Amino acid sequence: MLNKKAIAMEKLIIWSILLVSFVLISFTVSRLVAKAEPMEAEIICRDSLLLKANTQIQIVNVEVASTPALCKTVDKKFAAAEKDEALQFIANSIERCWWIWLEGKYDQILGPRGIGGDDEAPKCFVCNTLVYQQGPTVTKTEIIDYLGRKNSRYVDASIIDYIQQRGYVDFYENTFSAEEVYAVVYASNIDEGFWSATFGRQLGFYPPYNQNGLWMLKLNRFDAAQPCLYQPDVAGE
Repeated sequence: MLNKKAIAMEKLIIWSILLVSFVLISFTVSRLVAKAEPMEAEIICRDSLLLKANTQIQIVNVEVASTPALCKTVDKKFAAAEKDEALQFIANSIERCWWIWLEGKYDQILGPRGIGGDDEAPKCFVCNTLVYQQGPTVTKTEIIDYLGRKNSRYVDASIIDYIQQRGYVDFYENTFSAEEVYAVVYASNIDEGFWSATFGRQLGFYPPYNQNGLWMLKLNRFDAAQPCLYQPDVAGE
């Protein structure tokens, strides 16, 4: 009869084999996702996050891995003849990002922030880059107002209410003009202790603490401030 130590070693070997097999399969799938069309990529991302949120691999009661997030940043180009067209495109992109990332239901879906989960920058992912090619300038106030008026495609509420059920949305520009590239960012839970003295905080990033949320800002500002630990997509970008 096997003793407890032998059983634990047997489980360790089995899990190790499964983990290696899973990594190899994930690598192949990741390469396929990197080539997927935007709509397909969004669905695959959401499905992989659902699996990740409900799956973990443990070895001797220690979580060592979970399934990967098979997500890629989708680049979207748009132009608008009128303000409402620009507002609608921006609102749809923001709402879609929140839906893909499971509506902020899961804490630290991108993984813990360092040892103990609170001593590293919050993690984030760029859902979309929005290349605003041509059109009228829209303001932060106009976008927020539109989010409050526009019905969500996923729940019986406005888009802003849909997001604020579990999270927040923040805009770091006062105006959004054509011939600029903007980032729609999903930000994982934020630890107050870390954020109280960061360079990003000094540049005007004041997100609510301990919540998942969405940010929209110029891509070059995001790159310069590095307000979160950016997670590359499946293409490594």
